[in-house]
Amino acid sequence: MLVINPDRASANALAQILEFEGFNVTTVRTLDEARKQIRDAQFDLIITEALDQKSIYAFDPTFIEGLKSVAGETSILLGSINPSTDCLLEEDYGIAGNASGLYGMHNLITS
Repeated sequence: MLVINPDRASANALAQILEFEGFNVTTVRTLDEARKQIRDAQFDLIITEALDQKSIYAFDPTFIEGLKSVAGETSILLGSINPSTDCLLEEDYGIAGNASGLYGMHNLITS
C-alpha cells in the first residue's frame, strides 16, 4: 500500500496500523514523491488525504486528478483525519472509498 500524507505523524500512525495487520506500506508526503513510487513499484491500494500540498487543512480535488493520472488501475482510498472530508462522495472523484479517522480507515481496510 502507498500512503500519501503531508503530515508525517498521521502517515506513520496509519502505516503502523496497516503493518500490524500484515500489509506492506510505503509512505510519502507529496504527489511528486508518489509519482516516483508508483513508477518504481506496484501497489494494491493508495491511501491519501488528498490535501493541498501548501495547506494541509484544505481538500484539493486537483490532487486526486493528478494522482489518478498516474495510478492507473490502482484503487485510491481517501482516508483523512479531517472530519470535513466525510461529505466527499466516492463517485464525485472516482475513488474507491472514503474513511474518516484512523479508526474508520482501519475498519474499512480490514473488512
